[in-house]
Amino acid sequence: MKKTRTPVSLLLCTLLALLMLLMLLPLGTVSFAAEDPSNPSHEGRDCEWDKGRTITVPTCTTPGEVKYTCKINALHTKTEAIPATNHDYEWTITKNSTATAPGTATAVCKNNPAHTESMTIPARGTAVEVGYCGTGLNHAYYALYEDGTLFVFGAGAIKAFAFMGREDVHALVIGDGITEIGSSAFAFCRFESIDFGNTLETIGSLAFYDCDGFEEVLLPDSVKDVGDCAFGLSSNLKKVVFGRNVELVGDCALLQCYELKQSVFLNRDTIIVEKEHPAPVQEGATPNLLRTINGGTVYGYAGGSVEAYANEKGLPFVALDAEGHAFDDGVVTTKPTCTEDGVETFTCAVCGDSYTAPVAATGHEWSEWIVSINPTEQHEGQAYRYCKNGCKQIETKTIDKLPETNEEGGNIFQQILDWVQSFFDRIGEAFRNLFRF
Repeated sequence: MKKTRTPVSLLLCTLLALLMLLMLLPLGTVSFAAEDPSNPSHEGRDCEWDKGRTITVPTCTTPGEVKYTCKINALHTKTEAIPATNHDYEWTITKNSTATAPGTATAVCKNNPAHTESMTIPARGTAVEVGYCGTGLNHAYYALYEDGTLFVFGAGAIKAFAFMGREDVHALVIGDGITEIGSSAFAFCRFESIDFGNTLETIGSLAFYDCDGFEEVLLPDSVKDVGDCAFGLSSNLKKVVFGRNVELVGDCALLQCYELKQSVFLNRDTIIVEKEHPAPVQEGATPNLLRTINGGTVYGYAGGSVEAYANEKGLPFVALDAEGHAFDDGVVTTKPTCTEDGVETFTCAVCGDSYTAPVAATGHEWSEWIVSINPTEQHEGQAYRYCKNGCKQIETKTIDKLPETNEEGGNIFQQILDWVQSFFDRIGEAFRNLFRF
């Protein structure tokens, strides 16, 4: 009886034949050595990584780790760090502050309730909101008071977008210890005033973009870098003073601040960045649309990069004196009089400091002499003059008698008048002598 082979037996026979064939090949012809993981070329192809697998879960304070495996060669792997999640605190005011006494607040982390923190609320009034605004493990905090003042205190950097769009903040105060303002941290806010403190070093890009409340920015000497478009579209900004240590002002830092009248640079060699931007294509577009400084007068020390920028861009430039002042031509604040000096006041356009100088007394400005009594041959005359400056001063003088004219051909009529006057004078003298007794 003829035997039939099943599909399973045929498969086993085939595998056995292949094994015997491989055994007959010369040694080294076929290698099953693993491919070098350091060479992910795959004959010209890069690794195609999978979605990754988390092997260490990040916590609030420690980073995690994710492992990726190549889809082409599973022996190729790589790992990447997962940033720490940071604390997500929910703050509660436990004792409110006043104008004279500090308050306290506590926080519980939403990611891990075992993580708690507390803060002292500075004594600046009654706080309505407190919180954390730092980056990473930086201890930067804030307190918003009922008068609309936002006080940022602690240490380190303010995180990006921290207060973007807050319209309930009317005044910003940066406390000492804060060193950096993150990108767009205060964009679209409506501050009326800003106090930058004394330790701030970096202002990030777009940090105060489109803030139309404040009119003046006074950066302290601690600031070194001002980011791109940091104060762009601040439509009411009229004056900016860059401190003595500002090294770089980024592109479009004062973009379209059309009310700007004064840009003051206390560092002669501050670099003002202005990149090339495509010109507006629309008809009637505003010129200099993407300039770092769109107008006003630039103040700085002569001979530096600031003056070079102003000259290149066609902006008026006023040189500062050795002490960083730019005094005006002076205004007479007390007018001089004819006899007393006046006062002229000179004011610095940068800081508002002033000094005074005396204005010499004008002296009298006399009119011409005016005869009030005409002289005669028997009587002297009189004349006066007045000060035309309006001081009400008058001077008088005597006018000599006219010379006698008795010689032949003299003034007969005048002689008759003189005789009549002399006659009545003698009669008057006689009556005075009569009533004397």
